[in-house]
Amino acid sequence: MSKYDIPYKKIIGDFVIDILTPNDIDVDFETCVENEIHLQGLFGDEWPHNLTRDEDLLDLYRHYYCFIEQKEFAWTIKLKNDTEYLGCCYYYPITNDNNNDNDNSDNAEVYVWFKKSYTDTFKIKEFYRDFMGWIKGPEWPQVNQIALYTPENKKMKYNKKY
Repeated sequence: MSKYDIPYKKIIGDFVIDILTPNDIDVDFETCVENEIHLQGLFGDEWPHNLTRDEDLLDLYRHYYCFIEQKEFAWTIKLKNDTEYLGCCYYYPITNDNNNDNDNSDNAEVYVWFKKSYTDTFKIKEFYRDFMGWIKGPEWPQVNQIALYTPENKKMKYNKKY
């Protein structure tokens, strides 16, 4: 993925997204654990089942450094003029590594989640629309396809009971 000037912080409709950092550990860990069932399967696995604080902190460091290196991007989601942590959004480029210059099949996966207790479905749907509109804009590398995954549209249907 080429270097682009992707902002650490941006207003998206009624929301503000801000780079996900290790400083978010307390609220991120609490929110992930409280929303375990809601989030399972989102990324195609059982995360955040049995997530420890240390594992979450390592994830936050990885997200942060990948963002700085512009390899992938992760942000927190909050309402404008509010500090409540509502969820996260992620952009993961998927690059075709077959080295065929004629094959322009780079794609991206986008993941967005809001905590279960945030129930304003109208604003959530607006966020999906506005965030995806921004991702498809000129600030971003152009890709063939962008897949959007949410708790309502998970990468893997994960219904394991513990």
